[in-house]
Amino acid sequence: MHDYELTVVVTPGLTSAEQQKLVDKIEKFILQTKGQITQTLDWCQKELAYPIARQNAAHFHHLLFAAEASAVSKITQKIKLESTIIRYLLVKTEGKNHGAKVSQ
Repeated sequence: MHDYELTVVVTPGLTSAEQQKLVDKIEKFILQTKGQITQTLDWCQKELAYPIARQNAAHFHHLLFAAEASAVSKITQKIKLESTIIRYLLVKTEGKNHGAKVSQ
């Protein structure tokens, strides 16, 4: 299993309940592929530097998880089908620190 970070940019018009339902759906995608969710963060709504899909603001969610490399394409495919997700970024991280630099 490899460690991954997923950041999802969601349209700002969703209610808190709808956003939670979307995050639960993404978590379900990950768990269906036998992945393990480490952490889920709600980064709140932020103004965008430039419009994306005619939106000037968006809500950000960040998930840390572990999954097999073959599962990533399946997760990506499911995310692309969600109409309320306007952008996403899925990256593989090195080790358990999820990309954080350790100061010595």
